[in-house]
Amino acid sequence: MDLTNFRALYNQARDASNTQKSLEAREPQKAGYAIAPRDIQAHYNVDGSMKEEFKRQYLALGYSAQQINDFESETYQELQALTTRREAYERNYEYPYPVEDLGVDDPPEQVKWAVNRQAIKEGEGLSELPYAIESDQYYDVKAGSRVTPVEEIEVSRLYPEAFATATWEDDSNRF
Repeated sequence: MDLTNFRALYNQARDASNTQKSLEAREPQKAGYAIAPRDIQAHYNVDGSMKEEFKRQYLALGYSAQQINDFESETYQELQALTTRREAYERNYEYPYPVEDLGVDDPPEQVKWAVNRQAIKEGEGLSELPYAIESDQYYDVKAGSRVTPVEEIEVSRLYPEAFATATWEDDSNRF
């Protein structure tokens, strides 16, 4: 990167930081930031401002200072909404807001899926699976797995009275 290009990028970053909207007094939204998605935590600070390293990357990609400022405003509003949601939940239910543990040691999604698939094939119920999945995913795997002997029995054997051919006195409704 030559010096003139670097200077232009630096000036754009400085202009983005000095716009009127970014000079507003923004309170940190710690409660909302704690439950914010990973991409927001990776790119933004607690007050909704974009982290400097990502701001430089966006400028290098051709985003204008105004676009970055708009991203920051949207993020700040989203963090405010998350903070409000969390505070209302804790006030109404008198219980801490459930925060998904975004553990670093979590296995990749492919590994989770393989473990769950194996557990389903071994007969585990939806609530007993090691990793949470949607119910439709569970039943899709269940439908593709080998059925149990009880499911192989014909329904007519389980409920013979429902399938017994009876001789009706009035056969007027027969086809």
